[in-house]
Amino acid sequence: MKPYFLLFIIFICTIQIKAIPIFSKDTIAYDSTNTRKSKTVTTPFSYIGFTTGLNNPGGVIGFDFEIPVGKYVCINTGLGFSTWGNKLHAECKYYLKANQIGWAFGTGIALNSGVDNYQAKMETINGNQDIILDFHPVQSAFFCAYRHWNLGRKNSRFLCFFGGDVPIKHPVFRELSGDPLSSKSTDIIKRRAPGGFIVGLGFSFGLHH
Repeated sequence: MKPYFLLFIIFICTIQIKAIPIFSKDTIAYDSTNTRKSKTVTTPFSYIGFTTGLNNPGGVIGFDFEIPVGKYVCINTGLGFSTWGNKLHAECKYYLKANQIGWAFGTGIALNSGVDNYQAKMETINGNQDIILDFHPVQSAFFCAYRHWNLGRKNSRFLCFFGGDVPIKHPVFRELSGDPLSSKSTDIIKRRAPGGFIVGLGFSFGLHH
């Protein structure tokens, strides 16, 4: 694991701890005929879950952390693995309804770490050979539309999403050993590079103190 991924995990843990007293507030309803207070909605201080999908900001499969910072706004971040190395992302999401349910729209930045010394048997201009490649890191910007459904009283949610991902710089790979790749192999590598249409689904748990 590269150093910035370790720093990212420490950063997420710090945010989660600091968020506990800020966002774990209950919404209280008052009955005009009764002086007792009744608890109607409990807003989690954060959510933790996983997502999977094609060009998913969280990777082929990855963990997801979401922290409410307002009635309709959340910060979403996470990490996982992708076809271009480890992947992490940071995103701002806006919900059309309160309490982090229903439709939401988000935009953010994703980072694919790349892969060093990737070994595979691939087609070259002189037939199939064992080759070694380096996939260079890639940053991309993305936009997603989300649909969330509640699954119980504890704010567990199922979600699906779609959108688009655009590399900030063109993905680059370098061949370290073997004959030059054929056009077929080059196309295969380009298809696994970040960027393109996003579609995915996920599940998250609301965290309460």
